[in-house]
Amino acid sequence: MGIKRIIERHRRIMFDSAPIIYFIEEHKDFGKITDEIFKLIKDNFNYNAFSSVITLIEVLTEPLRKSKKDIFEKYRQFLLNSANFIIYSVDPIIAEKAAELRAQYSIGM
Repeated sequence: MGIKRIIERHRRIMFDSAPIIYFIEEHKDFGKITDEIFKLIKDNFNYNAFSSVITLIEVLTEPLRKSKKDIFEKYRQFLLNSANFIIYSVDPIIAEKAAELRAQYSIGM
């Protein structure tokens, strides 16, 4: 099953930092697939893409450390100004649900 058919089965798509990094920095192995994913959801209001402020922290740190202002700005524009990409704050309820999902699916372990 292709990525388009997988995405079409969903309306809300949560992104961790890695695919965003692959997309913005045009990763040699994963850039093409993330480009396809983000092209599918770009300006298509059938999809709601989202991430958390933690992703913003993670993706901005390295460009700041290396004084790569152009990459820093690409991340900012993509995450904060894309038409249907939402950045959520993390509150205790979200943190608890994240912990449950991490435990249930062995995420980040």
